[in-house]
Amino acid sequence: MGRGIRVSRPRWAARVISLWTDNFDDFEIVAHEFREVGESVLTLGETAGRIKTSGVPIRQPLGVVYSDFRDGQFGEIRYFLTWQQALEAVGLRE
Repeated sequence: MGRGIRVSRPRWAARVISLWTDNFDDFEIVAHEFREVGESVLTLGETAGRIKTSGVPIRQPLGVVYSDFRDGQFGEIRYFLTWQQALEAVGLRE
């Protein structure tokens, strides 16, 4: 099972996303599905855009697990490059 990219503080999540998205034009994240799984929330979606330097289009599956909720905010986010890895991280299978 993949561990994914782990971000332990929500404000760091914005920085991680910005480091990634700065390399693309027309970048978007599309969520296809949200699931509440125990104490976590799983999002299955994809990223899409064009690489700035080459104009090459990309489309990449994305799984995100939000957990460690406190005072209405998440304390941890884990990003996965496959839906299967994200599902397995919360104990599910496709």
